[in-house]
Amino acid sequence: MTKKNKNTVGTSNSAPQDIAPEIAAIDRDALIAKARAAKQAALVGLISSEEAEAHWARAEAACKPSEESIDAAKAAKEEMDKAAKIAKAAQAAFAAGLIGEDVVSDVKAKAEAAHTAYTVAAKAARGFSLSGGSSNGGPRYKGQMSGLDAAHMILSESDKPLNAVAIAKAAMERGLWNPA
Repeated sequence: MTKKNKNTVGTSNSAPQDIAPEIAAIDRDALIAKARAAKQAALVGLISSEEAEAHWARAEAACKPSEESIDAAKAAKEEMDKAAKIAKAAQAAFAAGLIGEDVVSDVKAKAEAAHTAYTVAAKAARGFSLSGGSSNGGPRYKGQMSGLDAAHMILSESDKPLNAVAIAKAAMERGLWNPA
């Protein structure tokens, strides 16, 4: 016996492109929760496995990146590269005594902001993976690793010993891991 509720959130395959990203994220999260609940309900025979798979397919479709997010990530990467080049030139100009430290500080702040913007845009462009989610059952960005795998990668690439805080910070900055 299958009960359908006509007032559920997220009945389409993905969130409409013209709504705010916060609303799209809420819709996506609702679709993910609904898909997980449907899988559990199908396991105990409350709904058909076909219906559960349909919910899962809608949630996965909502987790795919949009063309806009891919384009935004490309633009953010260009801005980040440009800001890094300017920061390098500013550092050289400061070393040569051509500009003051305040100018270098401003340029570095802009480069860091561009890096942060790129990290956020790149995550959105990767989309989410429902299978193999994080230990708390949440979705994980595609290409994102477990904390242990990320720590292993950070430590193997580092030429100096790192403590847990430094490892976690490096993994989050590089987009390899997210504790949430």
